[in-house]
Amino acid sequence: MQAAHVPLTVTIPPSARGFHLAGLVVQTRPDTTARGIHLLVRFLIPILVTVEGRAERQQVQFDDISLEFRPPTENVQGTTLVQVHVANAGRTYSRVSGTAQVLYQTGGRWRPVVTGMIKETGIIPGVRLVLGNDLARRLPPGRYKLLGTLYIDGRRQPALEKEVDFKGDPTVTTLPVDSDLRVEPAEVSLFGVAGATRTAVLSVENAGEDDVIVEGMSATPGPLRGVALGNLRGNALSCDEWLQLSPAEFTLRAGRKQNLRLVARIPRDGLEHPNYYGLVVLHATYPDGQSAGETPVLVTLTNKDEQAQPMGQVSQLALAAEQDGAYVVRAKAVNVGKVHFRPAVKAIVLTGQGQAALESLLTGPGGAMLPLEMRDYAGVVNIGALSPGEYVLRVVLETGSEPAAQEQVLIKVSEEDGRKEVTVVSPDSKQPATAAAGAQE
Repeated sequence: MQAAHVPLTVTIPPSARGFHLAGLVVQTRPDTTARGIHLLVRFLIPILVTVEGRAERQQVQFDDISLEFRPPTENVQGTTLVQVHVANAGRTYSRVSGTAQVLYQTGGRWRPVVTGMIKETGIIPGVRLVLGNDLARRLPPGRYKLLGTLYIDGRRQPALEKEVDFKGDPTVTTLPVDSDLRVEPAEVSLFGVAGATRTAVLSVENAGEDDVIVEGMSATPGPLRGVALGNLRGNALSCDEWLQLSPAEFTLRAGRKQNLRLVARIPRDGLEHPNYYGLVVLHATYPDGQSAGETPVLVTLTNKDEQAQPMGQVSQLALAAEQDGAYVVRAKAVNVGKVHFRPAVKAIVLTGQGQAALESLLTGPGGAMLPLEMRDYAGVVNIGALSPGEYVLRVVLETGSEPAAQEQVLIKVSEEDGRKEVTVVSPDSKQPATAAAGAQE
């Protein structure tokens, strides 16, 4: 449980531009004199450096979507993968995420079968990624429509549609569509003190056309897993072990409803945080074992004996050129407090006199932002419409409490041969960072 601090110095050459990548490899040194099996643990810490200076153009392209059937092997069941193809032809580092939906045609209309989540991942310059999602089911042969929606740095891109003739699994005769489970309420808020027991009722309706088997279980919300800030660890804010669902498994016929009793038993000791979070996840399957999707319900348990204000932070503010004077403003919003909030993020361009010359709302994932959660936000600002001169680009994160979190950089708008160019200027020297040893990690 000790920590090692490794100093890292980045010296930027005067000619460097755009994004650069390195890695710090850390590994254990096993005791070769010890008896038994010698294990070596190795991991890589990425070092991402964006050089300040003239804004590089963002060229991340979402150009294909496909289906792939993986036949069963001796120990592994067959399954279907939906994959999106993304290429980075520019000189910026970006984060991509999204959804890939599979639809089938019936009654002259396209109806959804399943939606796969594309987990957020980074894409470096010059790389092409095939990002897949295991749909955990076998689809029969037929014609399908694929609908991909991708977010680049939190900014939604135009959807990509494609119709495919899919070979699939010829042994499957019934199309395993996602069940239409409707849960009320969609989020549960409970209040209590140490040692108390709190209950809530969930109403689950099967609005689909097929009977499904539903299994309910508790889980730690994704943003709390494997994260820490100082001495605060995300798992310490999870209340999934306190939750119990009854009945935990049941068959829900088409068009029917089922009430579930959710019980939260708060421990008597160790309750030191103002809020705790958990998920109730309803997994639906068909009688033959094929997946019918899952529905999560967020549970927030507020400790009446502790109070805290929302606290946010803005980091990794970056600027990328697009076209016709438009620039993409990118930033990370981080919840550095112990309670959730619903963020609003915007970019403001200020003149030297402090007046707002431009303002734009940055978009990103919606819903409650849990403690220690990080999100990417992006939006377009028409900086090319500004007159030449120096400005301040500020990103503001509103958390519902004052003051709002913010981060800013100094930018310089210049004009050459009738073209506007924007340069990020080092706040210390007021010179482009390509001429100094400045970088953004």
